[in-house]
Amino acid sequence: MALPALFTRRLALFPWTEQDIDPLHLLWTGAEVRRFLWNDQIISREQTEKTVRACILAAERRGIGQWTIHEGDSAVLSGFCGFRLSEDTGEAELLYGLTPARWRHGFATEAAEEALRYAFDGDLIAYVAARTNERNTTSEAVMRRLGMAFDGRIECENGPVVCYSLTRHAFARRRETQCGVRGISCP
Repeated sequence: MALPALFTRRLALFPWTEQDIDPLHLLWTGAEVRRFLWNDQIISREQTEKTVRACILAAERRGIGQWTIHEGDSAVLSGFCGFRLSEDTGEAELLYGLTPARWRHGFATEAAEEALRYAFDGDLIAYVAARTNERNTTSEAVMRRLGMAFDGRIECENGPVVCYSLTRHAFARRRETQCGVRGISCP
């Protein structure tokens, strides 16, 4: 099952392809991005290639995966968003990241909202988890704006991590509440 392209008012989200390996590697090895995404480790191009190919395969098998984020009709990568499936439990984890020039414009929230709509409305997942380093307060704010529930804090080798989750039911309830209230157009 191939992932569809998704579109929001300002963004275009395209399923990962092998052509995204180099732009994603450049994004993921940037000092400001890797600080929270890869525990400040510079990953190899081979690791990026392995990650992208695994995600493409998961998308083909389960219809759940990752998208590149582009502003409007730009071909330039602004970031990524989507889901990683746990090899152990099959549970979906929401992931997102943007180029520093696109931070604080609401793009992560907008892209994640659309990815969640696709996954929940398509009955592809019933529950999603997300987590971030406790110092990454901007990412945690995205999780709260998405209506995710705080599940707790855990200690990891690279410092404390905050954990959030969202169910299909809570997402639908939140959308019903928002429709018409803030001028949000709901399908």
